[in-house]
Amino acid sequence: MVVLEFLEPEWKDIIALSKKVCGDIKKDFEPDIIIGVSRGGLVPARLFSDYLDNSNVAIIRVELYTGVGTKNEKPVIIHPLQADIKGKKVLVVDDVSDSGESMAAVRDYLAEKNPGEIKFASLHYKPQSKFRPDYYAETTDKWIIYPWEIEETRREMEK
Repeated sequence: MVVLEFLEPEWKDIIALSKKVCGDIKKDFEPDIIIGVSRGGLVPARLFSDYLDNSNVAIIRVELYTGVGTKNEKPVIIHPLQADIKGKKVLVVDDVSDSGESMAAVRDYLAEKNPGEIKFASLHYKPQSKFRPDYYAETTDKWIIYPWEIEETRREMEK
């Protein structure tokens, strides 16, 4: 039996983490477009949009995790990007780089669309991840329960 340790940031923590990441981004990168990785990256992408003063936000949906601690064999792009990123500076935002598989899949997918430059950001980075984002606020090896997924996580854990 696998025992998971949990990290449960509150909204005030999410705001602080987002501001920290955006402060780092502002030092060396000004994106033309922010791409939120749905579903976990939707809230952070919106916050980053505000803190970076950039309203050009698009969404891509990737599915990897099917429940708490369980996942598909590989990530699947469920909703492809609907924006033109050719030659643009792109910032991809997700909540966490956990296994890193989703971010790597997004990187490979977006590279085919000929962006000028792609950078990745997340609130958290896990040391075992295969993908290290360019920007992140904290490192943890715990299972993170974000404020936007509390009920979903509760339902999954009751199964």
